[in-house]
Amino acid sequence: MRIVSAPMIDLNHNGISDIWEQMYGASGLDPNGDADGDGVSNLREALAGTNPFDSNSYPHITAFGTSSTNFSVTVPAALGKVYQLLSITNLGSTNWLVETTVVVRAGSAVPLFSTPGNTRKFFRIAISDTNTDGSGMNDWEKYHLGLDPLNPVSNGNLDGNGQLMRDYDYATNKLALQNVFTISATDASTTQPDPGSSPTDLGTLTVTRGGFPLNTVTVNLGLGGPGPGFATEGLDHAALPRSVTLAAGISSTNISVTPLANTNLHAPVIAQLKILPGTNYSIGNQSNAAVVIYPSPTPTGTGLFGQYYTNSSTTYSSNVNFNATNLFLTRIDPVIDFNWTNGTSPNLSNGLYTVRWTGQVQPQYSETYVFDVKSDDSCRLWVNDQLVITNWQSQSLTDRTNSIALQAGVRYNIKLEYLQTNGAAQAHLYWYSPSQSSVIIPSNRLYPTNGVSGGSNAPAVITSALSAVAFLNQPFSYQVTAANTPLSFTASGLPPGLNFTANSGLISGTPTLAGNFSVALTASNAVGVGASLVNIQVIDTGTSVVREVWTNVPGTNVTDIPTSATASLTNTLS
Repeated sequence: MRIVSAPMIDLNHNGISDIWEQMYGASGLDPNGDADGDGVSNLREALAGTNPFDSNSYPHITAFGTSSTNFSVTVPAALGKVYQLLSITNLGSTNWLVETTVVVRAGSAVPLFSTPGNTRKFFRIAISDTNTDGSGMNDWEKYHLGLDPLNPVSNGNLDGNGQLMRDYDYATNKLALQNVFTISATDASTTQPDPGSSPTDLGTLTVTRGGFPLNTVTVNLGLGGPGPGFATEGLDHAALPRSVTLAAGISSTNISVTPLANTNLHAPVIAQLKILPGTNYSIGNQSNAAVVIYPSPTPTGTGLFGQYYTNSSTTYSSNVNFNATNLFLTRIDPVIDFNWTNGTSPNLSNGLYTVRWTGQVQPQYSETYVFDVKSDDSCRLWVNDQLVITNWQSQSLTDRTNSIALQAGVRYNIKLEYLQTNGAAQAHLYWYSPSQSSVIIPSNRLYPTNGVSGGSNAPAVITSALSAVAFLNQPFSYQVTAANTPLSFTASGLPPGLNFTANSGLISGTPTLAGNFSVALTASNAVGVGASLVNIQVIDTGTSVVREVWTNVPGTNVTDIPTSATASLTNTLS
């Protein structure tokens, strides 16, 4: 057989198609060697498009036949290759004549025919490449890359000048990322089910390879952590794979993060996977990704922890208020809805008393809540460690209200202090929101302890958004926020060019690399750690877009790009 080359993608200049090398993992083979020992050199296998590691894959005749009208031979075929049946009448001659030429466009075998005559002939088969559309890459390569060998711009993309991109440029650009693997969170959050229930929503991590899916690659994976803020495999979520295999033709694969019921989880944690080094691939900038696992939102509270004291004072700072020597009762109060009279226990209508209730409150909706304390005499109320109501004096039954924005499912620290100076004694704690009418806060939304250390304060919980938008080479800032008085923050996986301030939780700087970056966050206080993620999308606007206006998108770009926070592009000028 005679095998002839034609234009090809050969960026390493070894005379062999880079596409063939990628398909068979044959980079670095000696062209003159014979890897599978089938008698056909690696170079000739490359030119024929056969597998250099399979001794049954080589250019050869599988069948031949004769009849009164023709002579035929059949050979295995590769799409885009040119197969010719050549003949001579004298073995010493070099003047081979072309009997049949076929460019294979379909099928896996090709028959070649010759019309017999009265003269004895000797035959051979020639295999060659062709570049039908003049694109600079041969038809065999285009078929394997999913391109049209009859159209030099079949990829459908535009170049930097807004013109249709040549297939050769498209292919070589993608080959620069060949088998560069990244991982991303395509569903970045999930919620633990209640005991005895199955999860209704799974988190999803997606492993993606760059370039063309020409061969099978197995990628090694590892868990993030362990440590504060990281989920525990087998406790918070089901086991995650330590490798994934992408077969030829497959560019990405999904990994489900299945949360497990864990009644001891009181703050969100993250389940993270990282791409680890291995053979036949390299690791891209997005080398790790995570899913936030939220505790079950089903309320299971039992009330607030109440401490009852005698000898109160209308001067809040007086040391007789909440003095340990005056503490006469501690208990769990399911709700704060009291009208103390001579028939109640304890009876607070006959003296000077203070009461302090502590624990957490868990809202059902992510919106602004109004807290309403109706009391005789008066009170002070903290929510999320913020003093929202203060009124410490003798008074008749009076409503005091204030509002605060809360996130659904988060346990916020709450503290209510009550003053009684004689006579009628009442204390009632209500709340309402746009989605909820005014009611006494129910016991299942109130927790007397944090469930972690037995104290009344809760771990820090990150409340900032899960996504933010930045622009390449433009100043950017993003403020991490958290409930329950965070003392410090961490951030890992920042885009290049951005920095993090641990004590304030500020991400700022000028991003220097476009892409999507999954940044793992934690917030800590004296009780514990809450974890979350923010996906920072760094957009390269190039030179064609000079101004973009985004609304409701966290993150700021301090130049000509205002933000006000809905992930929609409202204006583009070019």
